[in-house]
Amino acid sequence: MIRWKFNTLLGQVRDIDPQAAEYRSIYKETGIATSTITAIAKGTKRVDLDVADRLLTFFVAKTGKRLTTQDLLEFTP
Repeated sequence: MIRWKFNTLLGQVRDIDPQAAEYRSIYKETGIATSTITAIAKGTKRVDLDVADRLLTFFVAKTGKRLTTQDLLEFTP
């Protein structure tokens, strides 16, 4: 099973800048629709690689950490 770790990363951003963690702020910076962000947060959305790339770019910029897809997605057999 593949699961989103979006909420974990969002919590890290919220600790640094609560306003940046708002879905509208993420939308403004990434262009990802708030409905898509909500579905990802709930773990119910399948997305294109482009969306995953934009999310990782956003989280890297906000946290200052080097992140990979393993920080955004988790595979459990």
